[in-house]
Amino acid sequence: MNKLNIDDFIIHFKDKDDFEMNDIVDFYRSADEQIKSATVNWRIYSLVQKGVLQRVGRGKFRLGNSKIFIPEISLKMKSLNAGAVVWTGR
Repeated sequence: MNKLNIDDFIIHFKDKDDFEMNDIVDFYRSADEQIKSATVNWRIYSLVQKGVLQRVGRGKFRLGNSKIFIPEISLKMKSLNAGAVVWTGR
């Protein structure tokens, strides 16, 4: 049995834009009333690592993961960097 209950988790939260940690705790407590907070924290960590959850603030989450912004480096920026001198402080 998968203790993360990912499929049920996604179904439960799919209609919510954002939700709080208490909502996640309530979800896991509905299946196991004796679950410890530390266990829920580890499950949240695992869900974030798997890309099921995204942290959007302190104690706030949403389904899915965020896209990492990688800016495109223009030729002008590359040429500026090529002539740069790195100061080592010595």
